[in-house]
Amino acid sequence: MKIAATNVLSFDDLNNVATADLLAFYNERTGKNTTKFASRAKGLAQVWALIEGEVAAEIAAAKAGKTEEAPAEKKKTRKSRGFRFKFCKRDTIKTVKEGSKRYALLQLLKREGGATFEECMAETGWNRKDCYEGIRLLHYYVGYGLNMDETTGKIWIVE
Repeated sequence: MKIAATNVLSFDDLNNVATADLLAFYNERTGKNTTKFASRAKGLAQVWALIEGEVAAEIAAAKAGKTEEAPAEKKKTRKSRGFRFKFCKRDTIKTVKEGSKRYALLQLLKREGGATFEECMAETGWNRKDCYEGIRLLHYYVGYGLNMDETTGKIWIVE
């Protein structure tokens, strides 16, 4: 592991690196904009905590005769759960107040072919969470059955 011009293979090697170089390395690795460490000792400990695993992997690779570097860490991506509307229609359906946003949403979902989630958001002016809740409430509290086509993203009322 190289920091500035110093090859670091142990915690003691960090003592040969200037504090400014340690700070620059720390900010680059963490993505932070730290201006100074509380103390040099704490800065050394924080940098060592960042590189300890990589240094150990380099040493193990050198002992095994391998010279390749450790793979870069991949950024974790959050998996979207999507929308799963496959609800049956209830026996009783409550009325929705005419002229309300929920009524406009209902009319949009009742039309031939249904509507995409983005169309519902544009029609009502709601954000993504509010629109999702509005559609969900049409089933749970009003009583409409809903279905969704996964390929097109169209949602419609099951009659």
